[in-house]
Amino acid sequence: MLKLETTEDIINFAIAREQYACELYKSMAKREVYSNVAQLCEQLADEELGHKQKLQQDFMMAGRAVLPMELSEYVVHSEQKTIFMDCQEFLAFAVKKEEKSVKF
Repeated sequence: MLKLETTEDIINFAIAREQYACELYKSMAKREVYSNVAQLCEQLADEELGHKQKLQQDFMMAGRAVLPMELSEYVVHSEQKTIFMDCQEFLAFAVKKEEKSVKF
């Protein structure tokens, strides 16, 4: 079971989750049949990567080390990985995913 006991644990978990989200959106973009949804997936992947880089930078500026993590250790639940019928369905998925992240 995942234990987040220190600030380092929490920040490293958040960094790993941002990387996971980036990879998820990239894989979805590759399989998406609608070009506008694929483009949105790529944009969200870039945004998640930016979040990861910001967390790493802030953490290192505080004099703390960012530890390499195995994402499999930090996946809390499985993500839906399907090809979406339209942009509206994809946006609903992305919003729900972000809401869960904020709540966590």
